[in-house]
Amino acid sequence: MVVNAVGNILGMVLAFLGGAWVPLSLMPEVVATLARFTPVYWYTDALDRCAYLTDPTAEALGAVLGDIGLVALFAAVVFVAALAAGRLRVQSAAAGGNAAAALPTT
Repeated sequence: MVVNAVGNILGMVLAFLGGAWVPLSLMPEVVATLARFTPVYWYTDALDRCAYLTDPTAEALGAVLGDIGLVALFAAVVFVAALAAGRLRVQSAAAGGNAAAALPTT
């Protein structure tokens, strides 16, 4: 239950920082700068660019694809971190991995 609550709160914070609820133009500059370090900002930017796209030039589509690429990089980082955490958990003594087999029995 705690992990679920933390996930919900983190999702709401990221949505706020990314400008999904309140436009970043209405927020202080510090918040707008901090938002650039979240994947939601780049996702929202890609959606805004697509919504106001009047002429689908290569430059305009390249900017949208660049935003989508940054979101994909965020996803890859989270995936690699999850793989590393899972690997460490499997190898821990508490999980019964190889570290548990090496413990002396009494």
